[in-house]
Amino acid sequence: MKEFDGRKLFKTVILHEAEVAKLYEDLAKKMEDKKAKALFEKLAGDELRHEKIYQNLLEKLPNGGMLELSDEEAEYTELLIKTHIFQNDDVKARYSKRDALVIAEKVERDSIIFVEQVRNLFPDLIPDEFKTIMKEEKKHLNYVLNSQFDSSLRFLGL
Repeated sequence: MKEFDGRKLFKTVILHEAEVAKLYEDLAKKMEDKKAKALFEKLAGDELRHEKIYQNLLEKLPNGGMLELSDEEAEYTELLIKTHIFQNDDVKARYSKRDALVIAEKVERDSIIFVEQVRNLFPDLIPDEFKTIMKEEKKHLNYVLNSQFDSSLRFLGL
């Protein structure tokens, strides 16, 4: 067993949500298609709201956020923190219209993984809010995947 500071995970998730919102705001500005622009603006707003929820939860963590985790669980959580998409400057440099849906898919999948890990480590911390966030993150991923599919069909001339 290992003592782990759960605040590190929350701070990473808060940063992730803020960066995703910024990404979506930037992408919305680049979109010429009104439907795509509106989608990215809506996603950005949702991510900003998620950021605020996590910020409020950070202040309510039991035991100041300190947890006893197995070595494997602590290692996994540290890996999530170290490898999330916004730690990678090469990925940041690729924020373009062409890569928008690929990057959006990655950040939404990361968001779902983060929600699951936070919920796993802090199961008694406002479960209804985690359910709401998870539902929205899955909806975001569905939007992105459907947009990728539609884009592929247009590319193929179908």
